[in-house]
Amino acid sequence: MTRRHNFNKFVLVVDDNETNREIASGLLKIFGCRTEGAANGREAVELVRSNRYDLILMDCQMPVMDGFQATAAIRRLENSQEPVAHTPVFAFSGNIQEQDRREFLRSGMDGYISKPFTQDDIRTILEDLFGEQK
Repeated sequence: MTRRHNFNKFVLVVDDNETNREIASGLLKIFGCRTEGAANGREAVELVRSNRYDLILMDCQMPVMDGFQATAAIRRLENSQEPVAHTPVFAFSGNIQEQDRREFLRSGMDGYISKPFTQDDIRTILEDLFGEQK
């Protein structure tokens, strides 16, 4: 018997590659999440201005505004709110090295997953953030 997961969370998926956005969104939907997509960091920041997300998956290398700049802008927006909000931001990037990990955390991201990612990677993030759902 397979376990069913229903996290019922709203997740922003930010990646300049449409296929990556679709894959991540499809995996998130398996776990009962609703998703919205953005093709670059600037779009992500604009969406965060008008929506409340439970989680943001952020590619790091994008045109217009990269994931590090977008995360910093999102953190400034959150810090200007009363009460101060905090949306978990997870980098998803290929070829993660130790210096990348430090940069993710220094930029205000809460964690990271490597591309290509799997259904188990998505489940682990959701369970770590929101507890195990049944």
